[in-house]
Amino acid sequence: MCEKVLAGAQDGDDLAILALAHLQLGAALAVSGQYRAVPAAAKKALALYRKLGDRAGQGDVLIGLASLNLYVSDFAAAARYAERAFDAYRAAGHIRAKAEALNQLGIIKFHAGDYASAASLSRQALASCREIGFRRGEGDALLYLGLALRPSGDYPAASAALLEAQAIYRALGDRYREVFSYSFLASLQRLTGDYPAAAASSESAVRELGDIGDRSGQANAYNELGLVQQLTGDYAAAAASHRAALRQFGDLGDGLGKADALNGLGELSLRTSNGLEAAAYHGEALALARAVGGPFEEARALEGLGRSDLLAGRTHEAAESLRQALSIFERIGAVRAEDVSVTLHSIEASASAERPPVRTRPG
Repeated sequence: MCEKVLAGAQDGDDLAILALAHLQLGAALAVSGQYRAVPAAAKKALALYRKLGDRAGQGDVLIGLASLNLYVSDFAAAARYAERAFDAYRAAGHIRAKAEALNQLGIIKFHAGDYASAASLSRQALASCREIGFRRGEGDALLYLGLALRPSGDYPAASAALLEAQAIYRALGDRYREVFSYSFLASLQRLTGDYPAAAASSESAVRELGDIGDRSGQANAYNELGLVQQLTGDYAAAAASHRAALRQFGDLGDGLGKADALNGLGELSLRTSNGLEAAAYHGEALALARAVGGPFEEARALEGLGRSDLLAGRTHEAAESLRQALSIFERIGAVRAEDVSVTLHSIEASASAERPPVRTRPG
């Protein structure tokens, strides 16, 4: 369809229609997974909007490129495009689009592990959306504020934000966004120990996101379901859930998602005391997380490698991996730092107790 519109536009002299056709072509290519072809269409659209002096149109192209780079886990490029989109919308005086760009930048910062910046940007977006009565944008800001607050352990505030976002989506009749939020709420229910509710939310997310056709969201929901199933002792179901997530993330080319699923499988292997298998999963996750720049999954993989070494009695290697994990968790403000710190102190205390006393010469 977009190719037909593009062909028709090229036959005429309306630059605005031609720019829009290139923009829509880029979006269609992204949806179909043809990511490598998107920048060429976007570049043509951006050049035409510049020629027209259309700052809002430039912002639309740039925010699309931000989304694309977020999808393939290039967070640095995604942030640059989102910042440029924000500047373009601000110059155009588009308050709603500017708020959406702030939301997008907050999402990018969250995935890059900069939770403090993510929360700050989400709050800025929330204030802007409330000021102009933009309810869907308000819901999006609350959704990602809830996510940004989760790693720091502020579960009550995170839950309140997510539940308010769901209420807004429900009132607007936005079924997609409401369903999309289920797996995020499930993660909070899991972290606060409400496993039956977490399982129910995750199962609903897997089913309904599949019905909607959101494979990325469904993959995340499978991962979350696997984590809940680990905690309830249903290890076979957990393995199936994480593998389903891994397959879908692989099909989508989502490196950070694959790292998440691999870390889930590694943690499952640790629960069954299979240290060799755990080390293999966490090692692969570590390589992916470092390649795409995902600090939380990198630290999670290092923690898993440390615990795998601990199972094998390699305390020196375990301590080194756990120190690296602790450093990253502390830097990004993740509450998991507490558990890693306790384990590391236990290893160091045991090593100190086993060390023979220092001999001194008699005075």
